[in-house]
Amino acid sequence: AASGLLPHGRGDAAWLDRLAQRFTCNSGWVSHPATWLVSMDYDTGERIAFGSPGAPTATLSEALRASWAIPGWSPPVPIGGRRFVDGGAASTASADLVLPLELDEVIVLAPMASTGRIAGRGAARVERLMLRNWMSAGLDAEIAKLEAAGTQVIRLDATAEDLAVMGPNFMDGRRRLATLEHSLVTTRAQLANGVRA
Repeated sequence: AASGLLPHGRGDAAWLDRLAQRFTCNSGWVSHPATWLVSMDYDTGERIAFGSPGAPTATLSEALRASWAIPGWSPPVPIGGRRFVDGGAASTASADLVLPLELDEVIVLAPMASTGRIAGRGAARVERLMLRNWMSAGLDAEIAKLEAAGTQVIRLDATAEDLAVMGPNFMDGRRRLATLEHSLVTTRAQLANGVRA
């Protein structure tokens, strides 16, 4: 609901179209049949995993652009008479969408979530209250559903140390390289310590 209050955004998604063209096969999708790109119907809030069984038909370019149409940054993407935005507007990882697959193990990479509440000051406090805490709670619930169904979950999310490097604006491109380099160290550490949800 909150995403509907934001402006449509004026971001140019042409680079995503070019990226999709590099990976599109003759089928109009990528070669791996289990590639899903999650978006949210801008008008109903329904999450759609393009590429999954029963999902509306979309080209790879449409689905990729829709899955990156961050409210306030990029405009909704029209597909099949509906408008779609980034699935992150509804869920940071949409981990629960794989429940019907009855998987043995799921690895969740969720940099916009954190295990537990992490304090912040100034802009970081706003980011925690407005985004991260909400996304983390949603992911907690999704992982609980998976575990209740017997799926083992490995959860990799942002630690307090990661957030200090990332900063409160996760769209800040100036921090991208430092964040990547830092995450290579912390991700290995989390895995070595046997991180589980």
